[in-house]
Amino acid sequence: MKKIILTVASVITLSSCTQNKIKDTLDYKRIPMISNSMISSGEISSSNKAVSKTVYVSIYSNLLNYDTDEQIALQSHVSIRNIDPEETVTLSSAVYYDINGKKIRDLISQPLSIGALATQELVIKTSDLEGGSGAKILLDWHSESILIKHPLIEVLTTDLSKKHGISFLNKGVTLD
Repeated sequence: MKKIILTVASVITLSSCTQNKIKDTLDYKRIPMISNSMISSGEISSSNKAVSKTVYVSIYSNLLNYDTDEQIALQSHVSIRNIDPEETVTLSSAVYYDINGKKIRDLISQPLSIGALATQELVIKTSDLEGGSGAKILLDWHSESILIKHPLIEVLTTDLSKKHGISFLNKGVTLD
């Protein structure tokens, strides 16, 4: 009798562990349900900007070598990758700021449409030292689809002089 009770208890324990493991490994997709009342109340935008975000990216236009007091000029390649296979992303602004947070200039003069799986690049040239080591770019993007996959925004910073061999990658951070 004890063997039967132990066997039943073991089966129940193993069964519940297996169910929890299966439940933990399932990937649930949540699709938002939208009603007309959500749109009319302003909870969901009915404009052409269903999703609108601002992304902060760090830029290093130069670095100081503290051992030699030499300024090392760097080039930054900002890559805005639309990772959505179906939807378009619009880059509405890209503003370049210096180390003190002072606006240097707009990097685009009009909105740029980035098609499904396409990439847009912006470059801060090696000769552009205005930003300093604490420069940054604020990128505003939007999409008409609320189901859009947010773009992947990265900056590849390099020293192209072949003197130092510096290169590094950093990712943008969504502010809102």
